[in-house]
Amino acid sequence: MSELELLQLLVATPLVGWLPGWLAWRIQKERGIGTENLSGAESVFIRILISLLVSAGLAIFLAELGILSLASLLAGLILVCLMLWRLGNRYWILDIGYWKGKIQYPISNIQYLISNPQSLWTAGLIAILILAGILFFHPAESFLVMDDAGVYVIHGLTLARTGGLAIHDPLLPSLPSTAAQQLLPLVRYESGYIRHEGAFYIWHWGRGLVQPSFFHLPSIWMALLALLAGPRAAVWATPIAGLMAVAGLALLGRRLFGPAVGLTAAFLLTVNFPQVWFARYPTSEMF
Repeated sequence: MSELELLQLLVATPLVGWLPGWLAWRIQKERGIGTENLSGAESVFIRILISLLVSAGLAIFLAELGILSLASLLAGLILVCLMLWRLGNRYWILDIGYWKGKIQYPISNIQYLISNPQSLWTAGLIAILILAGILFFHPAESFLVMDDAGVYVIHGLTLARTGGLAIHDPLLPSLPSTAAQQLLPLVRYESGYIRHEGAFYIWHWGRGLVQPSFFHLPSIWMALLALLAGPRAAVWATPIAGLMAVAGLALLGRRLFGPAVGLTAAFLLTVNFPQVWFARYPTSEMF
């Protein structure tokens, strides 16, 4: 990762993964809607999840328009954050007492955090997430270019480069039809479109219009990570989704059946072979 990519990652990550959810959470809290009985870990998870959903939805919209880029994504997220700030109490940002309390909170509550059972449970969850990170973050150790994982990764990297969901391949219009039939293993379906190996659909041969198959969300996240931290980061999408799955199961298990069940379920999911496999494999299963 270059210094520029590292700087992009540090600047953009809070906007992509935290700020929209945090502002939406503030609105809910100000209105007293659904935030009273949630633990600190649940509130943090929900803020991150909201932010990721907003970022992904905005990225899909921009990709449909063919204008997805890091600049357009960040501009759109800033606009969303301004709208959320406008919907809530706009004056908290000028409240010195609010920020003073935020600064003093970690210092004045260390003893409480150490002795609080919820904090001990959170420490257990963090330990499980560290284990999950060790197991999951060996992504795409090997895969065939033309299998499902290859389609998702190629689409994600192409999205990051071109900004659009569709691919315009200049080679196709230049090929005579006889050469195309010999070079590409084609299958013509009853619906009329042409498919060649690897689940890339050729919608218009003359314009070289190619549409990758499968779901857009995994490729969108691969594109976003490539924009944030370079092409090699595209395969981080499934490990990150795997971590979110472990955290979500732990919180859901605790909410429904108690703290011990939540941590046990999260640990068993973390060391489960299919979970480890698909958290490393860049396909749609983790999403």
